[in-house]
Amino acid sequence: LNKMADSGGYDVEFLEVPPEDYECLVCLLVLREPQMVSCCGVKFCKHCIDRVIQAGKPCPHCKDESFRYMAEKQLHRRILDLKVKCYERKKGCNWEGELRQLQKHHGDRCPYEEIECKLGCGEHFQRHCLESHEMDECSRRPTEAKLLSLTRKLESRMEVLEVKCSKQENEIAILKEEVVALKEQNGKQYEDVKVLRESLK
Repeated sequence: LNKMADSGGYDVEFLEVPPEDYECLVCLLVLREPQMVSCCGVKFCKHCIDRVIQAGKPCPHCKDESFRYMAEKQLHRRILDLKVKCYERKKGCNWEGELRQLQKHHGDRCPYEEIECKLGCGEHFQRHCLESHEMDECSRRPTEAKLLSLTRKLESRMEVLEVKCSKQENEIAILKEEVVALKEQNGKQYEDVKVLRESLK
């Protein structure tokens, strides 16, 4: 999951608004790998405070120029307990879960995540559409896949035709029954007319 790797904190949609002290003063996002500085006790994302130190700048909060920092493991666990929504919520994914589960969901499970075709055509598709593309559409699919795709299409067409034939057979059977019923009715009417003629003689 690299969506947030260069931004410091967690830029995700939470089910509930996180506490204010979970926010990094540098990136203004929820703390990722929170670190507490020795000078004033304020907490920052590890990525953010590392950038501050690499740039030779003082503490963003108290401006102390010499400070160390240490990991806040308990706070880190509490943050990972927070409930979040999938990145692809607007595209249709309804997944909700703990922040610690988001990487697993989005990395290899979310059907709405856009990923590149594995066959190397350069196209990107949502995960739930990728198999269809690789089997039926991709210009770089192997010959076996093309034949399999053609077979599937023919089988699908045959199923449609079989359904139509079955429906037509049922309709023909119903028509035959109606013809037989009409013949019987006509025969009865003929007998009634014959009896009537005999009575008039």
